[in-house]
Amino acid sequence: MSMSLIHNPTSRGNESDDSPDFVAKDGYYEKIGQELGKLVDEKQKAYGNSVSVSIDVLEAFLKPYEAEGFYNGEQTVYILPKSLLRHLLLQVRIIDKQCRIFSNPAGDLMGESPYRDIAGYGLIGTGTEENQESEE
Repeated sequence: MSMSLIHNPTSRGNESDDSPDFVAKDGYYEKIGQELGKLVDEKQKAYGNSVSVSIDVLEAFLKPYEAEGFYNGEQTVYILPKSLLRHLLLQVRIIDKQCRIFSNPAGDLMGESPYRDIAGYGLIGTGTEENQESEE
């Protein structure tokens, strides 16, 4: 993203957006927010609301880990084995890609390949498992 910057007078003039010497002009973050909002709108239109579907799928997968006697009427408490934690992020990402496939079975509307992404997550998961085994 290319935007005008106000440079700190003591700076050397080569600061990036993440430099401690970076000072944004008025409206800088508002413009970023508008661009991000447009992107989210486009993705929601292309893929649907995968967040609510992903929550439903996760609740089904985590049902065996519900902690009996801990339900307080508002929230279900889950007790997860530590070994499951390393799988959760990859599984959520895979579920998200599956939502893309089911919401647009004729083809990805953003020109991406959810199957390539799923395969990539499979490779990452395999590497994680192999790394875990070598550490034991």
